Amino acid sequence: MSKEKVRLARSAIYLTLQGLSSSILGIIYFAFIARLLLEISDLGKIVSISMFSDLLVTFTTLSISSAVTKYFSESIGKEDEKGAHGVIINGLKFLLLSAISSSAICIIFASQISLIFLKDSKDFFYFWLLSINIFLVILSQLFTSIIYAAQMFREYFITYIISNFIKTFTSIILLEMKFGIIGVLTAWIAGSSSLFLVSLIFSKNLLKIGKNKGEFSLKTMLKYSVPIYGSSIISYFQSTIDKYVILLLTNQEILGLYAPAVTAMAYVAGFSGYITSAIFPKMSELFGKKDLDTMLKGLKEVSRYASIIYVPLAFGLAAVSIPTIDLFAGSRYVGGGPVLMILALTSIILPISNTLGVYFASIGNTKVFFISSLFSLIMGSTFSLILVPVLSIIGAALARGFSTFFGFIIFLFYLENKKIIDWKNFLKVSIISLMMAIVVYGLTLIVYSKYLLPIYILIGGIIYITLIIILKVINKSDIELMIDILPDNIKNKVKIIIHKFFPLSN
Repeated sequence: MSKEKVRLARSAIYLTLQGLSSSILGIIYFAFIARLLLEISDLGKIVSISMFSDLLVTFTTLSISSAVTKYFSESIGKEDEKGAHGVIINGLKFLLLSAISSSAICIIFASQISLIFLKDSKDFFYFWLLSINIFLVILSQLFTSIIYAAQMFREYFITYIISNFIKTFTSIILLEMKFGIIGVLTAWIAGSSSLFLVSLIFSKNLLKIGKNKGEFSLKTMLKYSVPIYGSSIISYFQSTIDKYVILLLTNQEILGLYAPAVTAMAYVAGFSGYITSAIFPKMSELFGKKDLDTMLKGLKEVSRYASIIYVPLAFGLAAVSIPTIDLFAGSRYVGGGPVLMILALTSIILPISNTLGVYFASIGNTKVFFISSLFSLIMGSTFSLILVPVLSIIGAALARGFSTFFGFIIFLFYLENKKIIDWKNFLKVSIISLMMAIVVYGLTLIVYSKYLLPIYILIGGIIYITLIIILKVINKSDIELMIDILPDNIKNKVKIIIHKFFPLSN
């Protein structure tokens, strides 16, 4: 195995571990707030506040962090330290201005925002608290983007672990002390403060890069980020339009019932993004070096591994959707089980879609994101307005699924080189995962208990691993890559055991 391939695999593992740990902490966080909040409508209010927070951050940052990641890593690939320094300075100035502006909006227009999102202007104090969190979140984007661009994935992993840990357990403590929604918002501030401080510490050496101060064209950065910005705005509405329609046509309680399924899906869907995003800095570096052959081969291999890992997770989640909601959020939210099943099944295209996203971002063709997101938003809005009045949260889930699918279709339309994706592997893995999901779902019908969820998952995992080995979905080079990732002191022992029990083909 090449050292670069092993390094990239380890990077993907760090990002996946970061995602796994974030998901575990997120599950703990969400499970507690769903149970400790007095009313389902309180959860709906927290979702509404979060929707506004994401909206403000999306609108005011112009996606400049994506340009920081792109051009910092590209400058490193070109050994242009002055350019890298200029990228940092531009990012700092822009994000600081954005952070100040966003916080000011929260403070000045708190009553009006509360009336729109919470349907009660008396809750304005929530948005005063939110202003502190938004300031920290936006400014942290600079430091996390630099760490990520420098491919310091271990540090990236540690940064988010600490932040999520503090946010999760602060919220639990404050909710137990009956602070309610104010306690949750205070926990957000605590988590964001740690994100800011830890990412600053890890990036301090990178901030000093370049013996002489350099410059980089802000116009170039904006030319790259603005199409992504347009796409981000549309993507935001694409991912929340169902919630807005629910909020408009129903009430906070229905939104609170819908939220656990969407949240659980987001935790699982993140795994596909963690796997593919690990290669974005490297692909940008290869594009900067004009090594397109290596870049395309790497993308195809990543699409293969991402499918092997994520597709069974999506089918498996669909099979255990009801016990997942029951255990995850509590029995009063179990009506969201069918919603989670629909969202999981429509997410199986994510490993392919995310790989294509890395490709378009690496070559600088960011207009595709805008067009894809716009088309998704139009279709998602249309289906939401049609289906939600008739099917309530089931209609919202179907609309969200259609939105994801139509965005993927646009990616395929603009893809010139179809060989980037390992379609044969994706189809084979999907069929195997479907077989596994049918067995597990049948088991939940025969013997149901939310406490048996780990057993359902274990059985599904055993079935899937057995089938991909028997049907030779993974080969000898895959096993060798997994072995090479391990520390040297146990690598040889594991190699002997693996090849003894699993003699795979080349």
